[in-house]
Amino acid sequence: MSAEARLKELGIVLPALPKPTANYVPIASPGNLLFLSGQGPRDESGKALTGKLGAEIDIPEGYRGRG
Repeated sequence: MSAEARLKELGIVLPALPKPTANYVPIASPGNLLFLSGQGPRDESGKALTGKLGAEIDIPEGYRGRG
């Protein structure tokens, strides 16, 4: 059963999503800087890579997130 069908079965109606108030871009690169918004490192399967470099993950593992 899909999530939508289950919600309907339970009589749950979700509110409509609000319209964005501005244009958002995932990446901006002014000059030699790179700004990310809502993005993060992921492995080949799409799983988020997390951890503190040097404490929870080693240097080679940290380089994996550079994609």
